[in-house]
Amino acid sequence: MKDAMQAIKMVDGNLDESLGWTPNDVKSTMAATALDAYRYTDAAGEPDRTAAVLALHGEDTGARYPDSQELESMGADLVVLLEAAVDGLDMDLFGKAVEHGLGVADFCAMLAQKIDSMDEVNGMLEHFIESGEDSKLLPDPTVRAFVRLHGEGGFANHG
Repeated sequence: MKDAMQAIKMVDGNLDESLGWTPNDVKSTMAATALDAYRYTDAAGEPDRTAAVLALHGEDTGARYPDSQELESMGADLVVLLEAAVDGLDMDLFGKAVEHGLGVADFCAMLAQKIDSMDEVNGMLEHFIESGEDSKLLPDPTVRAFVRLHGEGGFANHG
């Protein structure tokens, strides 16, 4: 992914726009290619080409996050997302957060503000996922608040 980010940074001054591509088009396409390559990874964290090929033939198992086209349809800025991934965004957590309803466009807008610590962002994603799981288990916000304050046993847990 780092190589893709370095190549994206070189695009601005080196593009003949008479070909019909703007610098933003090229950057977005390069980011999409890099993000799609890392949707499936092996144990070493390298792209798993076999899983990617199987996904093309309808056996989509184990994708860490949605593909670039789906992310774009959700409003993602692929270049910002790739840059965050290079800076340490946990893409597994990101994928789980998307499954739990993360607003991808707003999330990318936040990332574009150049967050100091990706560890903090990853922590926020963990909290987002946990709160989504709580919402599924306890859809009533009053009950959810009660359980958070008093534990699942209610006042009986008071020592």
